[in-house]
Amino acid sequence: MDKRAALQKLYGSERWRKRSKHQLRREPWCRFCLVRGEVTVATVADHIFPHHGDVNQFWCGALQSLCRPCHDGGKKFAENRGFDRAIDAVGSAPSGLRRTSAGEAGRPAGRSGRRAD
Repeated sequence: MDKRAALQKLYGSERWRKRSKHQLRREPWCRFCLVRGEVTVATVADHIFPHHGDVNQFWCGALQSLCRPCHDGGKKFAENRGFDRAIDAVGSAPSGLRRTSAGEAGRPAGRSGRRAD
């Protein structure tokens, strides 16, 4: 079975429908819109970290609720390109990423990657 067919089987399963419905009940508003101060009904249960076809990550990975425009626009762009276009010129990044001195998106905020002495 090719990767696309395997993913269609996962997303088409009763188990996924129940899991995604539960997520949307737990968190009915789009997480990205709320960060921008907007209240929008969420319609997509999204894997926070891409599963890339890993079945364990698909079933056990953390979910977030998003509206269709946020899921199909900004989220997919960031996953496909490796950066978030919402990072502005002054360095704020709504996704929790900080900017490096070179102006690129860096590690998540609060994680320097250095050992604590």
